Amino acid sequence: MNFFDEGSPYLGHPLLTSERTEAELDRVDELIGGLAPGSQVVDLGCGFGRHCVALAARGHHVLGVDPSATMVRAAEAAAADLSTEQGSVRFHCGVAADVANLVAPESIDLALCLFTTFGQHTDNAPQSASTTGLLAAAASVLKPGGFLVLEVPEKARAVSMLVADEQLGPTKVTRTYDETDDLLHERFETPQNTYNLAYQLFTTDSLQSLLEDASLAVETMVESALVPPPPTFVTIVGTRR
Repeated sequence: MNFFDEGSPYLGHPLLTSERTEAELDRVDELIGGLAPGSQVVDLGCGFGRHCVALAARGHHVLGVDPSATMVRAAEAAAADLSTEQGSVRFHCGVAADVANLVAPESIDLALCLFTTFGQHTDNAPQSASTTGLLAAAASVLKPGGFLVLEVPEKARAVSMLVADEQLGPTKVTRTYDETDDLLHERFETPQNTYNLAYQLFTTDSLQSLLEDASLAVETMVESALVPPPPTFVTIVGTRR
């Protein structure tokens, strides 16, 4: 099964707490110099909506996009408990390119693409949908000077620090790296099902080139996740030219 299907262990990932979510958004604010009240935000690969809901609670207007119907349902359920008179949140099940039909061109202040969203392989979308297609979509909806915050595993560290076997609560995780196509494969075995995840690994140079090709200028590159762990991530802040 795909890692984001029904019953996914991602929904109960021990790392993804509300406290971490708030700390990550504080770090995003710090990196971009502060997000103005009532900003328009798109979360590309929003998962179960933890950043979207938290941003709406902070008074922003957020669109979350994710190809997994399971994740979108979970996000909508989380948003149902949101109580705010200022912000708003909505979700769309689909790929990043769909945002062109969901928001006006050059209307977005901030686009997010966090954790292992960038470069993910899925059965129902071409690989370009999560790389060049995602960046092109972000660039098309960002205001000139708007920000993209991209958090992604960095190839050299991800390979050298690979943990082949790990137990996360009741879930056994097995990881392998295929150097032929730079894919990191993760297998999650729960008491009920087995789930698979695969995503491409990139060097910082290749990431910078991909952003520049999409007319996104790299403003900042930090050799860490927004909030560690994991220690293998890089965070990039790009701006729409």
